[in-house]
Amino acid sequence: MNSEHFTNQTDQVTSGITRNEQILIAHVVLSLIPSLIAIPIGIFLPRFARKIIPSAWFHLHWILQVIFSTIPIIVGFTIVHHFMDKSHYNWADTPHSAFGHILAFLMAFEVIFGAVYSTKCHVNKLRIVHNYIGYLILILALVTTFFGIVLWEIAQFWIWLFIVWVVLLIVIFAIASYFKIRASKLEKNEEKQTGI
Repeated sequence: MNSEHFTNQTDQVTSGITRNEQILIAHVVLSLIPSLIAIPIGIFLPRFARKIIPSAWFHLHWILQVIFSTIPIIVGFTIVHHFMDKSHYNWADTPHSAFGHILAFLMAFEVIFGAVYSTKCHVNKLRIVHNYIGYLILILALVTTFFGIVLWEIAQFWIWLFIVWVVLLIVIFAIASYFKIRASKLEKNEEKQTGI
């Protein structure tokens, strides 16, 4: 499937790009930056940067997850959903659309859940649920992005670039996890030694 599936040639604008193509470009911009950059960093901060920037990690996490992730993705979803309704395009026809709907809903839920959890209590079980939903959102964002790239049948270069980026994210999270576990073990050993 290519972009011609989505375009209406009678809806040309002076730049040579149709209105539908403009909407899809806006959707791509509003979705890619959160999915590939803001969501991973927003998850990385509370997981690995609490001790490095104790007074700032929460505010940065909130800004990245709400302002730079949830709002743009929901706006991008709404824009393209309006376009899909206009052209009578069934959202469930593609994995990209189906995962996109789930992602937008889950992100809105996670923001509300996170706000309630952080203001009402700091129950450990709720934090764990919040964390796992966050990881699920990251995976969904990457899967949705992949299916979006495949949907447009663009050059293989972009698919490989996406794969390299995902591998890089996995490596960064794995290295950070290793050092966090190592630091935690060192702290426990120090506590045991000072307790003797």
